[in-house]
Order: sequence, then C-alpha cells, then structure tokens
Amino acid sequence: MFKKSLVLSGALVFATAGLANDIESYLGIGGGVDWSRFKENVTYTAPGIYKSSSITETKSAFSMKLTGGAIVDQNHRLSLSYIPVFKSYYNIHNFLGAYDYLYSLDGDKKIYGGIHLGFANFKGKKDASVYGDKTAFAYGLQGGLIYELDRNLELDFGLMYTKHDAKLKYQETVGAGVDNSTVKLEHSLSALVGINYKF
Repeated sequence: MFKKSLVLSGALVFATAGLANDIESYLGIGGGVDWSRFKENVTYTAPGIYKSSSITETKSAFSMKLTGGAIVDQNHRLSLSYIPVFKSYYNIHNFLGAYDYLYSLDGDKKIYGGIHLGFANFKGKKDASVYGDKTAFAYGLQGGLIYELDRNLELDFGLMYTKHDAKLKYQETVGAGVDNSTVKLEHSLSALVGINYKF
C-alpha cells in the first residue's frame, strides 16, 4: 500500500503536468526545525493490581527536506518530498505528496498554501529501540513565501503542520504482571528553509 501510494502520487504529478501549457520542473533541498508531540501510555497489570500513567510532551529536533516536482501554469505546484526528522530517541521519515497554489506578490516574491498527504515511518532508537517501528498515514497543511534569486534559483521559507497516525507498542513481563507501553506520534509543526533549482 505504501509503495502504491507513492506511485499514484507520482503519476498524478506527471499526468497533471502533461495537460498543462506551461511547465517548470524543479529540485530542492532544505532544513529547519521540527516540533513533534508524543503521547506515552504505560499500564501494569497483575493479579489484583492495575496501574496506569500517561505523559504528553513536545520535542524539537533538526529536520531536512529533499523535494522535486513541477510548477504548472505558474500558479500550481505539485511535488513529492522526503522529510526525515532526527530526535533523541525516535526518527521520523516522512514521504509526502503535496499540492500548492502560488500567488505572486510582485516580480520576485510569491506566497503559497496547500495540502500534503502520504506516509510517515516512526522508529524508536537507543533505549526506545525495543518499540521497533511503524509506518502510518500522515496528512496536513503547508504555507510559505518564495523569493526568486534569478530565473532558475529561488529561496523557499515554509511552515508545515502534519497530523500523524503512527503508534509504537511494547509489552514486557515484569514479575507476576505485564507492562504495556505505547508511544503515539500525534502531530508535528516544521519550519523549513530551502533552495530550489528550476529547469
């Protein structure tokens, strides 16, 4: 299902571009900061015993972005992006298709807004490696400002809000009881700065 969705997203980009009169392809790279919200639930059950606790916290980390796609008729941008986020105990790998509407402010500046959807791989590391990994649906909104440096180069300043559906689970026998732990990636906000090359 994951591979099929990426293929369908890519097909949509090229099929739409094929119907357009004015097409510019582009590749881009960028980086920034991601703030992700996690919710951890822990329960312990044993004969005659039940304990539970819940912690919700937001953690920041470095994020990068590799992207490519097409600008169609100057106002419509279609793209596919890989956006990894590297946190202390978890890594998040986002694979997203996106649509943006571009609006010109003047000769060298544009603002944009749009939607994205795809999948995110949520993986524990270090002490959290016992949780393994989970790939689940992700979707959200983005917006930003584009500043054109010349005909082929542009700076892209953007914000992304992504809703996630990824949850990691771990079960361990402790004495006469069982510990059940879950960590859910709820949502994330990213501030990214990148440079795009159009051709």
